[in-house]
Parts: sequence; C-alpha cells; structure tokens
Amino acid sequence: MALDSTVLSLSLDKQALAKREIALRASDFEVVSVHTSTQAWFEIVMGRCGVFLTCEHIPAVVNAELIELFRRYCPDGTVMLVAEPIVSDDRPKADIYIPESNDPEGIVPALRNFGMQKAS
Repeated sequence: MALDSTVLSLSLDKQALAKREIALRASDFEVVSVHTSTQAWFEIVMGRCGVFLTCEHIPAVVNAELIELFRRYCPDGTVMLVAEPIVSDDRPKADIYIPESNDPEGIVPALRNFGMQKAS
C-alpha cells in the first residue's frame, strides 16, 4: 500500500507550520495546515486521511486523543511526530518520529522512506 499524499499538519507555531507546508508542497504533497486541536479534529472527521503530522509541543493528552481519532477515521493513515525518538509510556505512539533538528528538511525523506517500507 502506497503512502497517501494528503498531510494534515498541526502545530501551535505558525512559522513551523509554514515551513513544513512549503517543504511538503515542494514534494507534491497536498497539505492542510492547522494550528489548533479543534481544527485538526474537524479535518480528521472530514476525512483528511493520509498523514497526520504533529509535534511534541502539542500537549501529550491532546496528541493522544487526536491520534486515536485519526486511527479510527483513517485506519490506513500514517502518524508522524516531530520529536526525539525516545520510548516513553506517556508519549503518543506514532509510525514515524523525526527529531526537531530535522524539521522541516527531514520530513519528506522520512515519509518517502516509510512509504517505501509500507508498500513492500
């Protein structure tokens, strides 16, 4: 199964959102950028299924709820978390972790690599 090219990007930092959107669009991804959890919830329920890109600056409980909702509405979707790839019981579970130091340059390569793995 190939990776869907629709990315729902959530961040409280509007500059980070803009940079992520530019990087993703330059690689032919469709991007919906939101800066509140309510907007993300709405987009997920409306079927923005593909990739949910969030970060550890969103409260863990909010990320966990949104990721659970995303997995319910988008069972074949991919969750990407901009955060250090450490194991923690209270951290929401993502399919892809990317360090903040690689944001936004590393997002597209990480998605493509994951998509290739998912397809095989």
